[in-house]
Amino acid sequence: MLNVSEVLTILEKEGLTSSRQVVLRWIRQGDLPAIQKTRKEGYQVAQSDLDEFIAKKKEIAASTQIKEQITDDY
Repeated sequence: MLNVSEVLTILEKEGLTSSRQVVLRWIRQGDLPAIQKTRKEGYQVAQSDLDEFIAKKKEIAASTQIKEQITDDY
């Protein structure tokens, strides 16, 4: 299990976000699955859930770029 700081470091390397607040928003909205046993421990994210989340975000970004390229061609 990864804490929010570890998740943020990975997402920064992937080029998805550099904001801790964005990561917390994704968790609260349910976009990024996480468990919070206690407030002191904070949120914990499974590596497999993070991998799926990253793949989904990259897929969305790629499809958005393709749509923009198609629109720019006209």
